[in-house]
Amino acid sequence: MKRILPPIFMLMMVVVIAFATPIDAQKEQRQVEPITTALHTEKAFETNLAAEPKAAAVDDGLLTSPSGLDVEDLHLRHNLIGLEQAFIDAESEHGVRADFLAAVAALESGWGRYQFRPNNIMGFGQKEFSSMEECIDTVAAYLAKHYLSPDGKYYNGETVEGVCVRYNGNPEWAEIVQQIMEEVRS
Repeated sequence: MKRILPPIFMLMMVVVIAFATPIDAQKEQRQVEPITTALHTEKAFETNLAAEPKAAAVDDGLLTSPSGLDVEDLHLRHNLIGLEQAFIDAESEHGVRADFLAAVAALESGWGRYQFRPNNIMGFGQKEFSSMEECIDTVAAYLAKHYLSPDGKYYNGETVEGVCVRYNGNPEWAEIVQQIMEEVRS
């Protein structure tokens, strides 16, 4: 019984954290214009295509592939709101997907609300950081060098599952990180 309770408790906590959205973090409702019959002409069709949001790059599952995301494409909650640029910058600087970094931070710190050490939103050892931005940059650099580089000491592939082998070890962690990655992109 003791072996089953902690993983179930952990999973329940993650589900509660993942689905709890405070009023101040709710997204603005966007008005969508209805498609009119003007789509029958080629010119109107081209106009509507131009108004479509840009499509993100095809997701190949590799954490070293560009995410294709911009600051406005990352949908964060709670205390991670405002750190979108730091995640995008870390991807540009170190080549680790911004949505993955944001998902790890969300999972490890309850969307930035809980840290075992000051500004350590990534659950990165016993380190303290001067800011959350410093934490994001440091962890991205460490992941790129040690987890996602073929000659890295913890390398097990460039996927969430590959990082999970040595970063956390629990396959449920990888599944939850992937779910949060989808959430921050949507």
